[in-house]
Amino acid sequence: MAFEAIDAISEILKEDAVRKIRKKMASRLVKKLAIECKGEFDFDLRSATKGVYCIALDEEFEFDYEKRPSRILHIGSGNICTRISSHLEGKLFDFAYDLRVVPFRFYFADLTTSLVEKKNHVALEQSLLAKFSSDTDQSLPLLNKNNASKSLTFGEANSGWDKPLQRDRGPQATAWLLKAKEANHWKGALQ
Repeated sequence: MAFEAIDAISEILKEDAVRKIRKKMASRLVKKLAIECKGEFDFDLRSATKGVYCIALDEEFEFDYEKRPSRILHIGSGNICTRISSHLEGKLFDFAYDLRVVPFRFYFADLTTSLVEKKNHVALEQSLLAKFSSDTDQSLPLLNKNNASKSLTFGEANSGWDKPLQRDRGPQATAWLLKAKEANHWKGALQ
């Protein structure tokens, strides 16, 4: 369902009915995302109960942060499917609605079966947030509201652990740099 349909529905139906439709749309998007993850990457999104995810702008779009541009909008951890669904039902839907033509990219890491530490997913989230803060902005990604536990560290990591934070170069380099009209309009929108 296109956002234009939501505009029409919002004018006709009560707020509760629109919320139910948004929830149904979020459920379908997560189901489609799970199918794509399984088919394209052999990744079972629904079984990732202790994972880390990054929500980013796709392709040639970046957001204008303080130190340098970045595609990253949100870094989170937990049950990936549940968290993404919750974001899509709420503020991420509103954000996507405002940026209707900008596609999103999702990055996932499943640490459910990690034998090292029960809170590895939170430690990786913290490491990504710390790297984002030092490389890109003095604070959190645009849609992050909370920081992970600062007391946890991820220790030794394989190369590529910070892939979502790396900037693309070459033929798909940034063509559009986005900046909020109001400085804090979306800051910390996702929990």
